[in-house]
This record gives sequence, C-alpha cells and structure tokens, in this order.
Amino acid sequence: MSSFASIMIALSFGALASLWALYGLPGLIGMTSAFTELCQSLFTRCLEYYELIKIISLWLGAALLAFGLIYSSARSAFHIIKSYLAVSRLPVRGRKGSVVIIDDLSETAFTHGIFRPRIYLTRGLLKGLDRDELRAVFLHELHHKRENDPLKFVILSFFKDLFFYAPIVKDIAANLKIRMEHASDDAAAKKEGERLALASALVKVAKGNYAAFAPASITGNSQVSARVKRLIDGKEPSRSRPALRAIVSSVAVALFLAFSLAYPVGANTIDHECSLKQCSVHVDKVAKCREHCDSHNTRRRHAH
Repeated sequence: MSSFASIMIALSFGALASLWALYGLPGLIGMTSAFTELCQSLFTRCLEYYELIKIISLWLGAALLAFGLIYSSARSAFHIIKSYLAVSRLPVRGRKGSVVIIDDLSETAFTHGIFRPRIYLTRGLLKGLDRDELRAVFLHELHHKRENDPLKFVILSFFKDLFFYAPIVKDIAANLKIRMEHASDDAAAKKEGERLALASALVKVAKGNYAAFAPASITGNSQVSARVKRLIDGKEPSRSRPALRAIVSSVAVALFLAFSLAYPVGANTIDHECSLKQCSVHVDKVAKCREHCDSHNTRRRHAH
C-alpha cells in the first residue's frame, strides 16, 4: 500500500462521511421529524412499532459511527502528540538531517515523522552492531522512510479504532503492519548473508526502549521471533485466520451500518396523516385511537 493510496483512502473516507452528512443526515432527521408528527402521542395514538424500531436503528448506526470517529480521532491525536513529545525530549545534537543520532547507549533504531520522516539511531546501536548488521538496520529504516510507513501506521491505527466494534478490522490492520515490516526486511536483506545479519540485529535491538512510541521501528509491532525465523528459513510464516465468530460479527455490523447509513439517503418521509390505514394494526388496542383517526378523516371530508 503506497503513501498516495493511503492518503487517498483517508480522503475518500472523509469525502464519503461528508456526503452522508450532507445528504443522508438531513433525510434521517426528516424521517424522524415526520414520524414524531405522525400522531399527537406516540404512546396513546397510532403507535407504529416497526417505524419506531427502524428510526432507533438508523440513529443507532449513525451514533455508532460518530462515536468511532470521535474515539479514533482522539486516540490518534493523543498518540501522535505523545510520540512527538517523547522524540522531542531525546538527547540529540541536531534534527535537520534525514538521519538523527541519539546520544544514548541503548541499541535502538526507528523511523519517526508523519510528513517528513527521519531515521533515528542510538550511539549504543552504532557501537553494539557490526558493519553488516548496522547496514541492514539502516536499510530497513530507509525503506520505512521512503515508503512513508509512519503515516501508513497512523492511518491503519485510525481505521482500527474507528471500527473497534468489528474484530476483523483489527486483524486486517495487524496483518498489513506485519507485511510492511516484512517488506522493509526484504528491502534490507536480499542475499542470504544480509538476511542473517538483519536477523542478528533484530535479536540485539529487540530490547530497545524507544520502540514504544515509534511504530516504524526495527522491531516493529510484530513478533521478533517470527521475523527472525522468516529471515533465516526464507519462508513466509503461516498466518492464522480470523475466528469465525469475529468474521460473522464483523459482517453483521457492516450490514447494519450499511443499512442505517444508506437508507436515509433519498428516503421518503412518513406520511403525516394519521389515518385508519396507518393504524390498522392496533386501532382497537390503543385507547381512543379509532376516535382520533375517525375525527381526522371527518375533518378532511369537511375541508373538501
């Protein structure tokens, strides 16, 4: 997934959300307003149970998506601010170049920055790794930088939090992150000797203490042991499939959201007239419903 594609996906989602707010939300509000005016009292005259459930369902879908949007935006902003504050406190001598040296004895490397990513290397890493290992680590981070992976990680985390109620989205985001780490591993280690050097560096850097706020780090978010095994064996590890329960629940939520968001777009509002036709289900069950409807029809005849 390229940086351009990631940005386009995010912009497309924003455009779709804006279009729904422009065309879908007014329809939903209109349907709700029309329904509340259908009878003088929803509990004493012409109570339409089906319409009431449908209105509640439509609002529930919109509220669920709105909550996810607020939650994911707040969470993404929090992590971005937290990571930038943490990086700003690092003991570095200069931040103008594309490679920044951290004056620390830990063995850590990561790429940080959403729009202008930089590669951060610690002095401990420069001293603790041999030439081949250091080269492999640098090429790994250079691939993260060129592909603008920090931005992709932020976008993936945003959508994971946005659809927190769909378990399969979490699995998809995790698999995409692993694939990005594997792509950086492959870019840094194309030959057998290079793959062994990178595997050795991964083991040494796994205990770094800066990776927590730098998602595009040499250790990444996947298990180091699985990546080391992949580099040594040269085989793609088998990935576990999402649980059936996660798939079923995610599909159900997706269908519910699709209905609740698509239905109000261009939907016709409920007829404001409270006639016997609309009250046929419970005209004799709700107090004074027939009287109300009969008087309403009588007024209509006199008006004509």
